[in-house]
Amino acid sequence: MIKYPGKAVERAISCLADITLEAAKEHCPVRTGRLKNSITCVKEKDKAIIFTNVDYAAAVELGTSRQRPQPYLSSGIDKAARMAGIVVREEIFGND
Repeated sequence: MIKYPGKAVERAISCLADITLEAAKEHCPVRTGRLKNSITCVKEKDKAIIFTNVDYAAAVELGTSRQRPQPYLSSGIDKAARMAGIVVREEIFGND
């Protein structure tokens, strides 16, 4: 049985945002913990925004001429992308 698609999509977005946030924090390199603790998610009905306000976040993610990349956020996005089909299917059709 198909659940109400609009609500199912909202639940799927929320779940995938949680997966992304958790994986990003898990893969975030830690020296002081400031970057990891700053990774935040704001959820709205049809979207989720994961961000940090730490000024060196992009340099850590993408690297610099003196520092190798340490892709914590893209690791979270990759994990959510791998799970997207499963999450959407479960939210729309349930676990039956």
